[in-house]
Amino acid sequence: MAFFLAAKTVLYRPPRISEKISTMTINRTHFKVVSSVLALSCLAASGVSSAGEIYSWKDSNGRTHYSDMPPAGAEVKSIHGATVTPPAASQPSAAPRSVAEQELDFRKRRAEQADEREKVEQEKERAETKARYCEQLSRQIKAIESGQRMRRLNAEGVPEYLNDEQRRTELDSNKADFERTCK
Repeated sequence: MAFFLAAKTVLYRPPRISEKISTMTINRTHFKVVSSVLALSCLAASGVSSAGEIYSWKDSNGRTHYSDMPPAGAEVKSIHGATVTPPAASQPSAAPRSVAEQELDFRKRRAEQADEREKVEQEKERAETKARYCEQLSRQIKAIESGQRMRRLNAEGVPEYLNDEQRRTELDSNKADFERTCK
């Protein structure tokens, strides 16, 4: 095993600087050729994609016509097979909107989105509050049904224990609240 390791270190020779330079020159030339071919293909593809659509239609005599501008009022077919309905001749062209109108529309959409987010947040907060309230009612009902002594503060702030009738009234009130609110 030691022999193979020693032979490997002897046989391996790092490349000389002249070999590195010649490889770099070849790579640079290769890069220039590839990039120029890629640029030419992009230019050719953009020319094809920017070419206008060709339309075909038949006139009243039954002759087929081809053009890049479809006539008004005729049934026009695209060369690719999609049927295109040209704009009617009597329709006025829509005037381009000004920057101020576009800005106004943008601000309006942003305000609507903000209102929508606020409504969603308020609804989420209401749902969380309702869930907490229902959980609290559920705990109170369980506590009253468990039979443990309950007390509450009277008008003067002094704690007083509930008797059986007060417990029953409190239990009925909490159950009615739970049925009305939480189910």
